[in-house]
Amino acid sequence: MSDVTFGVKVTPELKNEIEQIIKSSDYETNKEWFQHVLSVYKLHQLKSLDGTSRYSGDLNHIEVRFSRIKETIVEMMKRTVDDIAHKEAEWMKQSDLLQQQIQ
Repeated sequence: MSDVTFGVKVTPELKNEIEQIIKSSDYETNKEWFQHVLSVYKLHQLKSLDGTSRYSGDLNHIEVRFSRIKETIVEMMKRTVDDIAHKEAEWMKQSDLLQQQIQ
């Protein structure tokens, strides 16, 4: 089945706020962002049900751990990007020095 379009009328301010939140998120598409928001909402609903309240502590523990894992991955990726940028700057510097020596 192909995807369908979903639309909602909102104020211009709310539209801008949502667009900024989506842009600043780690999701590549609006669809992925909305899927994530829906899963967070569903989890919140499940945690508030009487029959699942005994798992609330476990779910909170998992959420905290998962958040820490995501933060660690983001930091690893940032370091990788920084390392690449640093190496590229060094290569450009070396290239400039070699160009000067050739001249």
